[in-house]
Amino acid sequence: MVSDAAKAAAIVASATRSLELSHRNACDVELLATGGFSPLRGFMNEDVYAHCVENMRLPGSNLLFGMPIVLDTDCEDTKVGDKVVLKYQGKDVAVVTVESKWKPNKARSIHWSPYDRVGVVNADP
Repeated sequence: MVSDAAKAAAIVASATRSLELSHRNACDVELLATGGFSPLRGFMNEDVYAHCVENMRLPGSNLLFGMPIVLDTDCEDTKVGDKVVLKYQGKDVAVVTVESKWKPNKARSIHWSPYDRVGVVNADP
């Protein structure tokens, strides 16, 4: 994180494009920035993603990490090397450099929620 306003403005100005984040992606950025996805310091590239999906662990450290953390977008013209300012509700929240771009094998990725098993009971008689 950059606390100096002038440095932050210079970093944002160096971006070649911008992307408006979804609510979910904005939460991922916040968790990455605050250490909630530690030891990750950014979104997973294709190699780390593939290893995480296949082994449910991070490469190198072998730490348990069963959930891939990627920045998904339908922006076809984004390319490797682009410097992108990420915005949420019109505000600059982060700047990333695109390291890899791919279409994930969603059939291999397992996503679940604790709410998947919650039943709703009508309390009215």
